[in-house]
Amino acid sequence: MILQVDAGNSRVHWRILDEHRTVAGRGAESWDAVSAGVLAGMVPGRVTRLEFASVAGQRARDLKAWFVSAGNVDVEEFVSTPRQCGVLNAYEDPACMGVDRWLAMVGAYSRWGGPITVVDAGTAITIDHVDETGNHRGGYILPGAALMMQSLGAGTSDVRTGHIVEYGTAPGVTTSECVHHGIAWVIEALIRNSSLYWNGRGRTVLTGGDAEMAAAGLSQGILVESELVFAGMDAVIDEMRSGF
Repeated sequence: MILQVDAGNSRVHWRILDEHRTVAGRGAESWDAVSAGVLAGMVPGRVTRLEFASVAGQRARDLKAWFVSAGNVDVEEFVSTPRQCGVLNAYEDPACMGVDRWLAMVGAYSRWGGPITVVDAGTAITIDHVDETGNHRGGYILPGAALMMQSLGAGTSDVRTGHIVEYGTAPGVTTSECVHHGIAWVIEALIRNSSLYWNGRGRTVLTGGDAEMAAAGLSQGILVESELVFAGMDAVIDEMRSGF
């Protein structure tokens, strides 16, 4: 069994691949579930190859150790590099870039080419531009929806967000609607402005836990790909196998 793991700040996303690298299962778990030993019912001994990307620090290292504890596990841990799959990293020190962000760019460029804008709407919102020749032109990092909401709760005494069934962007008529709709409106505006970067020449692709919510009010020209990090992993593996 090949297990691909994208260990993020809030959740652990995973896919199971068979020997032909065909997807046989997928899912996502909170860190609470993972720490309880629940990840698709898998236990050490069933995994023969682990393909691993993490921005989650020690708890991710502990998770990796748990999977390889039975031994005989081939491990490929992804890192951000100066160049990969035709994409040139703009960072002077690529190691300072989160590997999920890097793999999302690699996955998007490998699938659609450039110019392309990659928006990862997760715990943080990252926006990156890659031109037609694979040059990363730089990007932005902002707090995601949950962090925006937490900051309002921590920094105010009277703003209580409550529960809301679905996001919208119309002006709110309750405090909860004002907060939730305001956050959705800000994220939509960020994506719209980002899509203008290429002056109509490029495309924009969304990924991350809030991608579907963010895309709801946008034009149909915006692509949504929930497994862009895994697409990046696959592209890197293909490049390694081809000898480049």
